[in-house]
Amino acid sequence: CYVAYRAAAPVGFAYVATHGPWAYYFSAASIEPNVQHAIQWHAIRSLKANGARWYECGWQGAAVDAKGRDIEFFRRGWGGTDLPFDAELL
Repeated sequence: CYVAYRAAAPVGFAYVATHGPWAYYFSAASIEPNVQHAIQWHAIRSLKANGARWYECGWQGAAVDAKGRDIEFFRRGWGGTDLPFDAELL
């Protein structure tokens, strides 16, 4: 869990699960605008320093409402490449 604070009060967090070289960002919330950018950047740098090679942000291209499109826009801002998922591997 990565948490951002302002004056000792939490203003945002992000949960990231890891398995070997994989990291998966799966939940976040914040009460200040744009704090998630700082949290994600810190998380990515910290995970990389600890051996993570891949950082999964979640599905893109499937949004059906404005909130979902905003989330996908945020995810695309980090760059990277979409990779196919094989459900048979589960």
